[in-house]
Amino acid sequence: MYGKIVLLLICFKSYFLFAQPVFEFPIQLKPDLSGAFGDLRKNHFHTGLDIRTGGSIGVPVYAAADGWMYRIKVSPYGFGNALYIQHEKGYISAYAHLDRFIPELEDSVLNRQKLTQLNSADWYLPTKAFPVKKGQLIAWSGNSGSSGGPHLHFEIREDEEHILNPLQFYKNYFQDNFKPIPEKISFIPINPGATIQEKPERKEFTPLASGNGRYRIADTVFVQGEIGLEYVVVDRLRAESFKINTPFVEFQLDESVVFELKLTKFGFSDKRYVNKHLDYSNYQSAGSLIQKCYLTDGNNFECYQSETNSGRIHLLDTKAHSWKIIFKDYHGNSSEVTGWIKNKNPKFNISLPQISPVKPKIKIEKHDHQVWIKIQQADKQTLDGLRVIRNNGQSEYLTPVYWHNQTVWFLLSVTPPFPIEVKNNSGSISEKFNYQTLIFPDSLQSFTYNGLKLVFSPGVNPDTFALELTSEPLQWNTWSPLYSIGRKNHPLLRPVEIGLEASRPVPESTKIFVAKVEGNTRVWLEGQQRDGSYYFARSIDFGKFCLAYDPVAPVASIVQYKVGANLSFSASDNGGSGLDEDKSAVWINEEWVPAVWQPKSNSFKVLAKFIPSGNKRIKIILRDRVGNTSIKSFELN
Repeated sequence: MYGKIVLLLICFKSYFLFAQPVFEFPIQLKPDLSGAFGDLRKNHFHTGLDIRTGGSIGVPVYAAADGWMYRIKVSPYGFGNALYIQHEKGYISAYAHLDRFIPELEDSVLNRQKLTQLNSADWYLPTKAFPVKKGQLIAWSGNSGSSGGPHLHFEIREDEEHILNPLQFYKNYFQDNFKPIPEKISFIPINPGATIQEKPERKEFTPLASGNGRYRIADTVFVQGEIGLEYVVVDRLRAESFKINTPFVEFQLDESVVFELKLTKFGFSDKRYVNKHLDYSNYQSAGSLIQKCYLTDGNNFECYQSETNSGRIHLLDTKAHSWKIIFKDYHGNSSEVTGWIKNKNPKFNISLPQISPVKPKIKIEKHDHQVWIKIQQADKQTLDGLRVIRNNGQSEYLTPVYWHNQTVWFLLSVTPPFPIEVKNNSGSISEKFNYQTLIFPDSLQSFTYNGLKLVFSPGVNPDTFALELTSEPLQWNTWSPLYSIGRKNHPLLRPVEIGLEASRPVPESTKIFVAKVEGNTRVWLEGQQRDGSYYFARSIDFGKFCLAYDPVAPVASIVQYKVGANLSFSASDNGGSGLDEDKSAVWINEEWVPAVWQPKSNSFKVLAKFIPSGNKRIKIILRDRVGNTSIKSFELN
């Protein structure tokens, strides 16, 4: 019986090992990374490995495992030139920002482009039509798409929608003896009744090193109410390499795990949860990558494992409680920070002068459904008659919820009837608000406001929030009022649909589009369509929006060409809708040829291999996103 059990275990282990895919590293340079899976990027978690290529373009790229070419993509944005290989058992490997493909693939892409007469391509190949072997040359590395420098972006996916952390397959390619370094630990109040060190605001600590990856917070942290822990941690594969995010984090209270993060796999649709995982307000205001060790409402990111109390702490006794946060990388290097936390009710002794010798400093912070008012160097004159006026005409005086020495805090609830103004008798405080409605997370909801219609689909926002809206009158170059929608520091997980009505006669309805206003620039938004009197588009961020009109065709200029070299020319669109790079075209001797759009230089490039010798008749056709077209024809020798 014992022998059968041992044999069964051996067979199971052999099957398990056999079932695991074996991937080779996709380039033959010494493995080195500038970015890792789960790194914190603007509006998303990084989805793969950024493999360094020594600052060079043209490093050979090889298939990581047997399979067949699944997808080929050519674009001036995002992944740029990219290849996707389907492997057995459902795995997919992706290779992005490539310079060029092997000739067989280049020819296939060119035929596809000529057939569609589009400069971009996104082609799903027939199953097993183009088989590849592990270690087979498939492309050369580059800097195409939205790349900040030459490198290879590499992914391993469980399926088309879920990305795995590739380091789990490549641990042996790196010698990592570097322990994560915790740089900051913060405690933050979560509910309105919470305080840290007797104040209702974040308290930051610098961990003290004790040696061998051990750190501590020297002082006992006194808290009241529901609080959360946040951290800043730095990890590297070696001391001189790029910073990467720590994939495994565990938070313990009294030796019990109350929160656990495992950055091993997530779906593409969930990568924007980084805006809920980070302290987003700090990120927007100061660029700080402060990560939360607790869940906020509506945060359904799948990399959270243990969710006892969702990482939130609410002590009900007066005992001192131990806490520990552990950081671990894929090579088992770990560090930990320990400390003590204790419940303590703050002591309030408010005694303010009639007039402060130092001018009071007033700070007003807007959150999803709360407004905090903080007054430092407060005096009785500033607090005299401090009140809120709501949109039903009611007026109520504000009472301090916390105070510490000469600093006083007020908390204002943002629920119907909505506040429209906070002011005091002296006039030193006069803040107006523009809340219009509550937006709920899990329902389809639309809201109309003075020629504006907003449509929120389920999942656009993970939590209930009060929506702010204002409008400014028509300007000379707008066909609707200028609408300010939401707060800059409010993250969205999915696009919101924005519909605008024209406020004056439209010269040509096909030339009108919904634009996001950034300074003096009108930015085209995706999803442009018309529904009745409304022009619609989608935006993944709040901001300022208007209807814009573009009657101006784009222009080609500064043609550069030498015999035997590439042909390039700049292209610009002053009308505002922006160049439609894909539908713009270059014809040489009446034959369509692909033109590569280069966003960084606002220029097109036609590769030398597409340019015949001798006299050439060139025709450049430029189109913008509302259909304005220009044609430039000339001859070259």
